[in-house]
Formats: sequence, C-alpha cells, structure tokens
Amino acid sequence: MAGTGACPRQVAPAADAPRREKKRPPHQRTLAFRLSQLRAKGLVLTVISFSVPGVPVGKGRARFVRETGRIYTPAKTSAYEIQVRVAAMQAMAGRRPFAVACAVRIDAWVPVPPSWSRKKRAAAFDGTLPPTGRPDLDNHVKLVLDACNGVVFNDDRQVVEIAARKGFAAPPGLVV
Repeated sequence: MAGTGACPRQVAPAADAPRREKKRPPHQRTLAFRLSQLRAKGLVLTVISFSVPGVPVGKGRARFVRETGRIYTPAKTSAYEIQVRVAAMQAMAGRRPFAVACAVRIDAWVPVPPSWSRKKRAAAFDGTLPPTGRPDLDNHVKLVLDACNGVVFNDDRQVVEIAARKGFAAPPGLVV
C-alpha cells in the first residue's frame, strides 16, 4: 500500500548537506602527502617561510614636514622593513615573485615588559594575558606586505587571505 505511511520512506540527503570525510590512513594525513597529491593534480602549492629576529616593529605613519612639504617614513620603520625584505629575499632564494593569488600568515612575537610581576609574566607566556599594547597587529601586517612587494609577490593586491596573530615570546621575532 503505497502512500499510507505504513512503511517509512528513505529520503536522499540534500545536495548541500555536508559530506562526512572518510578517515584517512596516518600516512595520508601528513602535509607532505597532501602536497604531493596537489602537485599530481597540477595544483602547485609553494610555501615560503622566513623569520626576522628581534622586537617586531609596526608600520609607522608617514610624517610631514611643513617647512619643506616633504613626506617621509620614520627611520625605525624603514630599517625594519629592509630587514624583513632581506629575509624574504633569502627565503625566495633567487626565485621570481609569484604572479598568482597568495595567502600570508604572520606571527608577531613581542617581549614581555620587564617591569611586570612574575605572576603577570607567567600569564603572558601561557597565553591567558594577550598583548594588547602597541604597535597594533594591523601595522605589523602592513609592514610585512609592503616589504614583500616585488620580492615574494608582484603586488600586495594578490594577497587574498591573511592570518595574523600577536603573542608574547621570550625571544621576540616575526615569523612569516
């Protein structure tokens, strides 16, 4: 008796329903294996990573001299931008800048102020106390993107995804 409701119907899953991913064997969960699969399909993924030791510096605001009408970038910003640029050049190892869409991950590790108490320093290192001081995280991002222009990618407009974080670390530095 069709249509009486005596027998429950099986409903096909909706087309937009999330699919459950099969559990992969351990060797197929590694990044190296997945990269090799992408390369086999013709999708090349290149990862460039570099770090700059020392206290990270954010992009400083351009300054204006009224007498001369000249606009300049602060010396501290320019010096750190050159450090990031040199580290990026070394990481690229003579390769040409990418001409495709890029994703960037930036970790800015800042030092804990020496004036903080032992308890406050411990909270900073275990991550319960975030670094909310200057410079802002977006200024670190701006500096890195400007330094990588023409070195890692042709123009920073090619960056379609940015992941950035700021945290406390004993040896401060910038990891890109």
